[in-house]
Amino acid sequence: MPHLDARAVFGAATLRRAGRYDAFLRVDWLVEQACEIALLAVLVVAAPRLVPRLRGGPLFRGAQLAALAWALVWIVRFPFGLTAHWWSKRYGVSRQGYGAWLVQRLPSPVELAVLLAVVAGGMLLARSVGPRWWIAAAPALAVGGLVLALVQPLFGPALHPLRYPALRAEVRAAGVEAGVAEVAKRTRAANAEAIGLGPTARIVFDDTLLRSFGPRALRFVGAHEVAHHTRRHLWKGVAWFALFSLPCAFAIAWATERRGGLARPEAVPVALLVAFCLQLLAVPIGGAIARRYEAEADWTALRATHDPVGARRLFTGFARVNLEDPTPPWWSRVLLDDHPSLLERVALATAEAGSRGGS
Repeated sequence: MPHLDARAVFGAATLRRAGRYDAFLRVDWLVEQACEIALLAVLVVAAPRLVPRLRGGPLFRGAQLAALAWALVWIVRFPFGLTAHWWSKRYGVSRQGYGAWLVQRLPSPVELAVLLAVVAGGMLLARSVGPRWWIAAAPALAVGGLVLALVQPLFGPALHPLRYPALRAEVRAAGVEAGVAEVAKRTRAANAEAIGLGPTARIVFDDTLLRSFGPRALRFVGAHEVAHHTRRHLWKGVAWFALFSLPCAFAIAWATERRGGLARPEAVPVALLVAFCLQLLAVPIGGAIARRYEAEADWTALRATHDPVGARRLFTGFARVNLEDPTPPWWSRVLLDDHPSLLERVALATAEAGSRGGS
């Protein structure tokens, strides 16, 4: 990998602007997570005093505590989300008004229903199986992750036909469905993603991506997303989730035993706190795995397109259009990022150009 001067690649102005933009959002997110942990910890401490004031049996009381935690977390998240939206509008990335943003951020009944179903299922399993309920819960979590990955595309926004020849050629050759998501009214940011498994596998291109980049960059991003499917990265992601389901279920069971087990409503806030902390722990672990797959997809796309120049245009364009920081601090790369840095991705394209004699 060659050593590159970020100023020469991206320009000093873009580096400063993208660095400020990303740095603020990183701090906003980190403070939000700390506040959520503090909130759930307070609820854990207060739960023994709250449970006697609730009505119904243990299962219903546990569901009430879960619903209370869900509502309080939404309240805590709101100002941080509003701040991030204000910041994105200030930099011209978000095009969405505050009213539309608020409607989009309203509490989701589906999300609440899923949470209550998971909590109720865990409590019933703990009541019927006992302290080793986590052994049965882990396979159920793994199957749930598989089903979620399978059906996710079916509940996404309606996609429009892909009319760009350079992209159609890349996608059709792999036998994967593709479409365009209209996001330009909400954001300037450009993106593409591979989603779904088997019969639901598809690639989604944002209309902002198609408007912001030329044919060579678009052909590269098409090959990159195809690589996620052909290299089975999404299947591997489900496998990783299944692998970690057992120790995560055990951690929740071990922690809730300090409150008499998950069958007791007092243990529900403990389970939610541990689950949230495990989710945070999964960010750097999942990020390391994702960075490996993203680098593999970049390399596969470079080999497929033979066009490092198109890749370089895409990566430098992300810094300009999305204000993605090309050189994030080391702790952000290790703890938060799920892609190699843009400078690392440009270096990979440069290395490929050098191996082909600069072609």
